[in-house]
Amino acid sequence: MRLCTLFLIALLTPVAVLAAGVDGRWNGTVSTPAGDFPIEFTFTGDGDTLVGTMADGYRETAIDNGTIDGSNISFSVEVDFGGGPFTLSYTGVVTDGQIALTSEGNGERSEFVVQKVE
Repeated sequence: MRLCTLFLIALLTPVAVLAAGVDGRWNGTVSTPAGDFPIEFTFTGDGDTLVGTMADGYRETAIDNGTIDGSNISFSVEVDFGGGPFTLSYTGVVTDGQIALTSEGNGERSEFVVQKVE
């Protein structure tokens, strides 16, 4: 029984460690045809679930459908830039102190990196 318990702890520990690695504030800049814009994410990992917010300098929006799968994260954000709401979908890879993100929505794709705010 003890060996089984230790085995389960060993299996679950990497998920808890990675979820903690995504926790916190992350800042970066997104380059668009209209110019560069600051962006900030606040994330909390809970097992394989990712929750948080995105702030773009004008508003703060809750993320939806957040998931954690190893070092990969994904989530979406409903935004409205005055022309009606649309969904931005994000995927990213978490490494030590940064997340490489790709966003897709409204026919556009952007790649950028955010850094962990200490």
